[in-house]
Amino acid sequence: MKNKSIPINWLVLTILFLFSTNIGWANDFAGTVFTGKAQSSKSGKSWAVTLKIVSHNQSSGRVEGEIEWPSLNSVHKIAGKLTGSQFTFKEVEYIKKGSANLNCQYTTTISKNKISGSWTDPSSDYGTIELIKKITLIL
Repeated sequence: MKNKSIPINWLVLTILFLFSTNIGWANDFAGTVFTGKAQSSKSGKSWAVTLKIVSHNQSSGRVEGEIEWPSLNSVHKIAGKLTGSQFTFKEVEYIKKGSANLNCQYTTTISKNKISGSWTDPSSDYGTIELIKKITLIL
């Protein structure tokens, strides 16, 4: 009698392997922090920025987080969507109202540990943004 459990074992192992190697950073996108700068294409001014990803629903792609503008004394809630390597989001609510404008929209691409793309402020400005994933060392 031939043992039929071997093909099933291989199938289970293959599925487990595929789940464990999924798309890397997307599995642990929630909780990541990115730092970098945004630059105005109109004025040439640039601002330091920190983006914290608070939650990410892999099924829907929905992302929520916070964007902090230290030099503008502002922190805003963001809402967006991650589809493949395309990450779009919008500043939707004040957490700490400062000098940064609300309702800015971002169209970015994630590549390895970097988010880069463009932003628009519907009221006045537009430019580029580049952020690098902050690596936290655990000792």
